[in-house]
Formats: sequence, structure tokens, C-alpha cells
Amino acid sequence: MISKRLNKISSHIKGKRMADIGTDHGLVPIFLIENKIVDYAIAADISKPSLQKAIDLAKEKNIELDARLGDGMEVLNPEDGIETVVIAGMGGVLIGEILSASEISKNVRLILQPMQGARELRKYLFENGYEIVDEDVVFEDDRYFEIIVAEYDGKIREVSNEMELKIPIKALRKNQEEAFLYVDYLKGANLFIMKGLKQGKRALKRYIELKKEVNYYEKINDKYRKNN
Repeated sequence: MISKRLNKISSHIKGKRMADIGTDHGLVPIFLIENKIVDYAIAADISKPSLQKAIDLAKEKNIELDARLGDGMEVLNPEDGIETVVIAGMGGVLIGEILSASEISKNVRLILQPMQGARELRKYLFENGYEIVDEDVVFEDDRYFEIIVAEYDGKIREVSNEMELKIPIKALRKNQEEAFLYVDYLKGANLFIMKGLKQGKRALKRYIELKKEVNYYEKINDKYRKNN
């Protein structure tokens, strides 16, 4: 059974041809083909053992899967006609590096699920001409996962408030309860750190920074709850 996180990722697929970069067991592309959401899927991974797991699972389910061994999106070619690329389970900085290394990223829908570094990933997207078209938050296995859907339009976006990079604004606008809970979680994490800070100038400076973030989290949740 596919997980809640992978199911949500799958819901953002655009078109009938997709690629899963860093596929591991191949769960996403196999699920998509199995449920006739796509007609063709590339499962790519830099690890041969991981890719073999995807190949074995596809054979077990009698599913035709294009498995490719290689680094990032370098395994993709324009003639593949890929419409959606999924990159899940990596750090946000690494995802940005993968996108930078391939021009194909500018011609497809990107479904990105960073394990950490969502702020850095949003910053990369905004500074490199990508629009964030949708966002989701999923709570699974005792942690929150952010899903960022982006498409290239060439427009460089300036962020007036750095805090906007830390939260899934589009998920909040959709009145997604898990997004509100995630922002509450971020606030709680700050409060926990604040309690453990010792005395001193450096600690005071950090306390003030964290307090500003706490205030922002409270205001942003209140704002979007009221708007919905």
C-alpha cells in the first residue's frame, strides 16, 4: 500500500509521462503506472542496489518500467517527452543542485519533497525563475513532510520577508489543517529552544530572533485561518 506522502505526491502529476529521480524502491512510478495515472515512467537512481529494488518490484507486479542508473536528471533526454519530474526524499540544497544541472527542469512540472532544507529550496526556486504553483503538508511516521510543486516561467521573485521561505503559504491558503499544525509545530520548536537558552549577549540575541519567528508563525496562522 502506497503511503499518504507518496499518494499526495502522485496527486500532482501532470501529463502521462513522468520520471522519478532518486526512485529508491520505485514506489511512485510503479503506483502511477499500476493505477493508469501515467502511461510511461522512468525510475532513476544513482545507487545500483536501489534501482534494482525498483526493477524487481516492477517485475513482481508485471509493470513495464524504464529504469536508468545515473546521477540526478542527467539520465533524462529531451526526446523522452517527460512532463512531470518527481524528486523526493533528498535535502533541499541537493534538489536545487540537481535542478541546476539539467535544462530539462525548465520544461516540466516539478514535484519536490525535501526531507530538510525546504527554506533553501524555496529560495533557490524563487531566485532561478521557478514559480511555486502548489504546496502540501503531510504528517506521516511522526513527522511533517512538505511537498512543493513548481514550474519554470523565467521570472525572478524577490522575497520581502525571509520567513516566507520557511512556511508552505499555498497549503495555508488552501486551509489545509496539516499545514496549520506544521506551523504550530515550528512555533513549538522555537519555544523549546528559547527555554534552553542560557544567559549572555549571544543567547539574548538568539532569543530575540526566535521570539520574532514565534510571533510571525502565530500571525500567519491567524491570518489564513480567518481568511478561510
